[in-house]
Amino acid sequence: MANVELKERLLTEFKNLHFSHVEYAAIARGFGMAGDPQAKFYWDIALKASSDLPQILYRRELGKFLFSTNAMDLGRGEFKKAVNSLVGNTDSYRWELMWTYFEWARQEMKKASDGEEAYRYFISALKVIKELRDEERKKNAQQIIKEQWDSLFPDKVKFPGEGSLPQTFSQLEVAKPESSAK
Repeated sequence: MANVELKERLLTEFKNLHFSHVEYAAIARGFGMAGDPQAKFYWDIALKASSDLPQILYRRELGKFLFSTNAMDLGRGEFKKAVNSLVGNTDSYRWELMWTYFEWARQEMKKASDGEEAYRYFISALKVIKELRDEERKKNAQQIIKEQWDSLFPDKVKFPGEGSLPQTFSQLEVAKPESSAK
């Protein structure tokens, strides 16, 4: 059976079944990994079927998918909805808000030419980390900061430390190429 025929058969069968939001999200992830636009349809169902924290996580995933299809404005809209929905006053919410900002920064860095938006969301994640109450989580988050920095801004200087970050991306120094040993 051809892949197109199989896909159509599965779509027909899926539409006649009732899944939980977790299963719809798994289906959406699969379509998204294949670059199939059906992913948005299943993300929308997962969003409608869920509430609270899972819904926020799905918005973040939908935002990533939309960026991957070059629908950046729609992706930004989903990230913004996720950020605006993360209003809980617990470290769990703060942790997810931190990751939402990091993921948003990553998507902006992939698509933006100057990195200003990515840097802005990185700084927003740093502000959230400062609000964490659990010291162990805060310690873990501070380790993640450097990893995220190296991932997002590999051509910039090494992470200078929270207290010495400039206000804008353009104020960061470009990393000097390492000289080869002679």
